[in-house]
Amino acid sequence: MKGFSGNKKKLLVADDKWENRSVFVQLLAPLGFEIIEAADGQECVAKAKEFKPDCILMDLVMPVMDGFEAVRQIRKLPELQNVVAIGTSASILENQKQVSLTVGCNAFLTKPIRAEELFDCLQIHLGLEWICEELQEENAELEISGMSIFSSPPAIDRQETIAPPP
Repeated sequence: MKGFSGNKKKLLVADDKWENRSVFVQLLAPLGFEIIEAADGQECVAKAKEFKPDCILMDLVMPVMDGFEAVRQIRKLPELQNVVAIGTSASILENQKQVSLTVGCNAFLTKPIRAEELFDCLQIHLGLEWICEELQEENAELEISGMSIFSSPPAIDRQETIAPPP
């Protein structure tokens, strides 16, 4: 996968574990995303106000302020009410998923997060069209006529796990 079509997107990654933030950055920055990081919910709310991201990848269990409360506060801000919020957690409890959606998350991903699930979620909620490397040359030829080819990333490239198990 080479990237996505359209304008650059800003992602705010909130997780108290730098290793998890680093994995998101290493996976998504090369695809053209601008990544901002936060180590807890309070920092996430402050950075969301300042940077106005297109999407927030929010760990739900963090110190200082958890992800549930951070999403609640973000949803109260008029300028951020429509930001995409994706909750993440190592917990597989259905209750945690339901609570995350109730407080305002658009989606929930269980850790360890699989790249395929993350890409699909970003594609759905940000309306992305992925640009695949194998289509790059063919697409360059078709752009002359005003046409282009975009598709989802190949499944074989998206099966890797991007966060270690808890």
